[in-house]
Amino acid sequence: MILNITSKQMEITAAIRNHVEDRLAKLEKWQTHLINPHIVLSKEPKEFVADATINTPNGTLVASAKHDDMYTAINDWSAS
Repeated sequence: MILNITSKQMEITAAIRNHVEDRLAKLEKWQTHLINPHIVLSKEPKEFVADATINTPNGTLVASAKHDDMYTAINDWSAS
């Protein structure tokens, strides 16, 4: 799986990249092939935003979450 992470107003650390990869691995438990996941992580004045667009053989998954903690925002979109 080729993972594309884009950041706005922040740096993507190895820990953040690993967290995103772990959350995507949990989506694969549904035995759905994830095609070119594109994750956009951004920092706004009062919160972090995590957006995900993931293609699958059956369609496209789109999710977004906002939170004052980046890891919680990532967890929120991956749980939706």
